[in-house]
Amino acid sequence: MLTSSYPRYSGDYAGNFVHELSKKLVEKDVEVTVLAPHDKDTKGFEVMEGVQVKRFQYFWPKKLQRLCYGGGMIENVRTSILAKIQIPAYFTMLSVRTLIESRKIDVIHAHWIIPQGLAAISGRIWGKRIITSAHGGDLSLASSWIGRIFLIFSVRGSGITTANSSFTKRILEEAVKKKVEVIPMGAGDMASKEEERNVKEEYNAKGKVIMYVGRLSKEKGVEYLIDAFQIISKRADNTYLMIVGEGPERESLEEYSQNLGISERVVFTGSVRHDFLRCFYESCDILVLPSVGLSKYRQEGLGVSLLEAMSYGIPVVASNVGGIADVVAEGETGLLVGEKNPKALADAIERLLDDEALRKRVSENGMRFVRENFGWESISDRFIKVYGEALE
Repeated sequence: MLTSSYPRYSGDYAGNFVHELSKKLVEKDVEVTVLAPHDKDTKGFEVMEGVQVKRFQYFWPKKLQRLCYGGGMIENVRTSILAKIQIPAYFTMLSVRTLIESRKIDVIHAHWIIPQGLAAISGRIWGKRIITSAHGGDLSLASSWIGRIFLIFSVRGSGITTANSSFTKRILEEAVKKKVEVIPMGAGDMASKEEERNVKEEYNAKGKVIMYVGRLSKEKGVEYLIDAFQIISKRADNTYLMIVGEGPERESLEEYSQNLGISERVVFTGSVRHDFLRCFYESCDILVLPSVGLSKYRQEGLGVSLLEAMSYGIPVVASNVGGIADVVAEGETGLLVGEKNPKALADAIERLLDDEALRKRVSENGMRFVRENFGWESISDRFIKVYGEALE
């Protein structure tokens, strides 16, 4: 497995879906080695729940590494000059380590087309088969001609390419003119801690809780959810909005909620360890993902927080953008609204809060849908099948 993001410690959210897939593969007698970048205080080699993890340093001194983790590679490149400078060094070290490590394996599975998919091609020197998985963020590269060249070279150099949604598949096939198979990442199976958290009590949210979980960045459209909550708060004084996550927009979003006069009922929790997220999901009444499309290539790839919430029977409301329609079927597994529409968002949330029969139906349907189509058991089986096809 090649990845630019992988859990650095127990409970870390970074690249957790790569770890969950790797862990499930190991349970099915597939030997997995993950190659991931160093971060501060990480070990060069460790075994995490049966998965061998090898980390490489890509910049010296280590404390100045800025390209990976944090906001993610794409966001880091947009905001940090140092991250931009480190791109060639990262790609070189990743390619060299891939070349060295791939002598001992059968299949290279690269997560994200650039740079992992590109670096994986070095394994062809040893005749290795390559699987590349696109997770949605990769598509932003297709907006420039140079990015499209790298995409084409990487995807065509891969034996099999998978995408996390039908939206990602369609955009990618348009860009590279090659068949792409949809295999999403899974959801559920969150670790449980002996220490439980009463989230409502912890944050003094004594009524209905509307929750957002994810990165606080422009494409997530959280400001439209805050606008929607202002509408709801005027009609119901026992509701709270809980915003779980970190990101570059946090300060402006906090200030925005203060300016609207609703800050006493809007809670910003900051980032939460992955192994405590279950406590947060189970404490909320509705999960909302108000994503917006910033361009044709910068849209929600799938909506992992939707899958996670639905796996616990939490009803969801989401914008109908990107790959979200693969997860949310209007009126069946959740409610869909147009993007950038606070009133429609507020109406959908209130509809779920007020209609117990609808809430029960979408909760049960959503839970069943996720378990049947996005459980790690079935997702890992699909990847094992792809690995077998690559080796034929």
